[in-house]
Amino acid sequence: MSAPSDLVTTPPSLGEAVRLRTADGVEIAARWHEPAGPARAALVVAAAMGVRQDFYGVMARWLAGHGIAVLTFDYRGIGDSAPPRMRGFSADLFDWARRDAAAALEEAFRRHPEVQVHWFGHSLGGQVFGLIPGHERVATMITVGTGSGYWRWNAPRLRIPALLLWYLLAPVTIAVAGYFPGERLGTIGDIPAGAMWGWRRWCLHPLYLGGEGEPLRAELAAVTQPVAALLFRDDEMMTVESLHRLFALYSAARVSFRVLAPSSFGLDAVGHFGFFRQRNGAALWPLVIDWIERGVLPEEMRQETEDGDR
Repeated sequence: MSAPSDLVTTPPSLGEAVRLRTADGVEIAARWHEPAGPARAALVVAAAMGVRQDFYGVMARWLAGHGIAVLTFDYRGIGDSAPPRMRGFSADLFDWARRDAAAALEEAFRRHPEVQVHWFGHSLGGQVFGLIPGHERVATMITVGTGSGYWRWNAPRLRIPALLLWYLLAPVTIAVAGYFPGERLGTIGDIPAGAMWGWRRWCLHPLYLGGEGEPLRAELAAVTQPVAALLFRDDEMMTVESLHRLFALYSAARVSFRVLAPSSFGLDAVGHFGFFRQRNGAALWPLVIDWIERGVLPEEMRQETEDGDR
């Protein structure tokens, strides 16, 4: 379950730092990347588990340079939204979705009421979209590496490490530290205990977050927006099966599935995190603009996958 070191050590990105107050009175850190002229659209970027917002800063600046206003944010307990002391800090996945992501979304509507607001979810950031209050006002969603985290749908080489994480490493380290010290362990970033326990519960259930019950599944099934769901064939965490299992919960959404080969973009590798790296940006980031502005993906991308639109 190791992750690239820059997920937790990326220096602060350029942009306007803001603090957002959530419905329960917690302040979270966010950052606006604004175009030089009027924005053509606004995009909220929601991070993967344990990843700080600055990891997405280079892509956000590039999109701003092409007329898209981009808002990134840190969930409570992550990055610049982390408390001085993590032990005993209370935060779970529902706080992240229903309060933190909701505050980011409301900020986007407040700041840019003149344009459509879109959602970009990386992994977890796309999984929880249907739980966010106000999501029905979003025009479209694009996801990268967003699939079910149920351990049996993980990439094969990850399945045994995942079980070791959930049954040994996470319980022991949370008991000792009072939170999951992912940064010291070289896995993912530090994560509040409540969020880690919730993720464990999801990852050990065949329906993933759908295992929380019928009312929650009904929320996901009520999402109707167009979704572009991208997965790269060399993703070291997610599989095609996990992609389809997750979006089966979003049964009313209009999903354009694309399973892509890095070589089709002239790249050696992309994986779970490479979409956001500067060296891959010229090849990959125009896809975001295509989706935001036209609501479609390039037709030639259909040749890269056996998965079409739903």
